[in-house]
Amino acid sequence: MSSRPLTGNMKLFCGRNFGLLVVCFLLYCVCVAQAFSRRGINPVIQGRYSGSEFMCFDRSKVVPSDHINDDYCDCNDGSDEPGTSACSRGRFFCGRERGSERYVSASQVDDGVCDCCSGADEPPAACRDRCDELEAAWRQQLAAEAKVHLDGVKLKRQYVKRAKRAVPELRQQLLSARRELELAERALSQHSGGSGDRAGHRRREAHSKAQRSQQHVALLQRLLRTPAADDASNADDAAGRRGGTEFGASNEFAPLFGRCFEWSGQDRQFKGGSYDVPPGNYTFELCPFASVGQTRIDRPAGDDAKQTLLGVWAGWATAAAADDSHGQQPLLDGGQRLVMTYTHGEPCWQGPNRFVQVVLECAADDRLRLVKEDGKCLYTMWFTTPAACSYQHAQVLLAKAAGPDADHVAQARELGSSGSAAGTSAAGTTPLTHDEL
Repeated sequence: MSSRPLTGNMKLFCGRNFGLLVVCFLLYCVCVAQAFSRRGINPVIQGRYSGSEFMCFDRSKVVPSDHINDDYCDCNDGSDEPGTSACSRGRFFCGRERGSERYVSASQVDDGVCDCCSGADEPPAACRDRCDELEAAWRQQLAAEAKVHLDGVKLKRQYVKRAKRAVPELRQQLLSARRELELAERALSQHSGGSGDRAGHRRREAHSKAQRSQQHVALLQRLLRTPAADDASNADDAAGRRGGTEFGASNEFAPLFGRCFEWSGQDRQFKGGSYDVPPGNYTFELCPFASVGQTRIDRPAGDDAKQTLLGVWAGWATAAAADDSHGQQPLLDGGQRLVMTYTHGEPCWQGPNRFVQVVLECAADDRLRLVKEDGKCLYTMWFTTPAACSYQHAQVLLAKAAGPDADHVAQARELGSSGSAAGTSAAGTTPLTHDEL
């Protein structure tokens, strides 16, 4: 189909308005250039890029403003090139994604991969805008995570009840352990003299028994926070527990004491999958508030099945939860996780003493679900338990999940109502305290 030639009126219009069209085109080019110069910049700091000159964020240099996003790296920190890949240290601002500001490395700009959900890091129309889709999935994940906590709180209530029986029993164990320690020390003093192999053997046995008794008494004293152990408890307050014993504000972790949990895997699996590691299968044993050990399953012929001590109970700590690449259930508010620490493990060959941190996660069952050796003889374990569930954290997640989408709001309200029911006693009348939840 042939195109229709311009009529006389159209030629006259274009001729008279040619200058106007040129001006509009030039203004458009200026707007595009200005938009490009602002590409990748967080609007909050837009003012730092205005004016005739720009000072690098590290204050190492001042450059003309037309050097911003000119595809040449002027600043050592890459702050003049947020919208190009010229600087390896530059950062491109994607916008808000899933509740927080998102940046990607400037080296990922215009690399053919859509890193930002809006596709802002690639040329126009190169990427499909996935922000709404990801936002909806994120809010749904938040609501699901909140439900895990709310369901876990119901089970946690049972742990608190069991602790009311367990803690008095442990206090009785402490009294018995102190009596055993007195007997062991008395026996040690009786065998302090004498000579010969038989006397030396008895002396070593008495010393070993007294040492074990002393360690058992010290552990129970610390866990129950008797006066002899109060001096060692100050650092543990950082875990956010107010009052109570080492077992938590409401002793919710007490039912875990005296139990052990195992996880088995190949060393290539828990050491990061490196094929440089000689193959071997191991079983890890976590005994909460006591110790952590490791035993090789397929040990060479002639080797004893000796368990390697990875650490003994040292106390509580907290760890950032923003990066848990191995986790199946990340803490989505980017807050803190409660962590058990075990120190003074057996020393590595030409290395430090083994050290273990156990990251606690909320779930319906008590399970050691994963082990990783992050460095030489530095172990991280992930342990799930209802005792780690939190009603307060569930409310934080629900508030974030209740976005503008009506479905999410309805879901959040539904979960919130079930959470209120979870926070009552067995009789359904007396609410638990926030510490218990």
